[in-house]
Amino acid sequence: MTFTRDERARQMGTSLQLRAPQASYAELLATFGAPNATTGDADKVTAEWSFAAADGSVAVLYDYTPEFDASRLKHRKFMWHIGARTLQTARDFERWVQDALEGASR
Repeated sequence: MTFTRDERARQMGTSLQLRAPQASYAELLATFGAPNATTGDADKVTAEWSFAAADGSVAVLYDYTPEFDASRLKHRKFMWHIGARTLQTARDFERWVQDALEGASR
């Protein structure tokens, strides 16, 4: 499954499905561009990227880090959260993100 960046993707109904991939904020920024303006818990989510697939599936890559602001620790790698409506969409998205990150590092 292929996803495209879509800041207007309807995130309603998505929830945490997986904690992955391990990447730095700087790597995600270089691969996917600037994050969306956060729409969730602004005190806990400091960066999020929304994506949609051709079949209408929505996935969100975000930090949920009340302890620190991921954008301030640009080069520290940590586990990001994947939100989706189904676990299968999250798994498809996780593979797609890993491929995109590996492609960007070449």
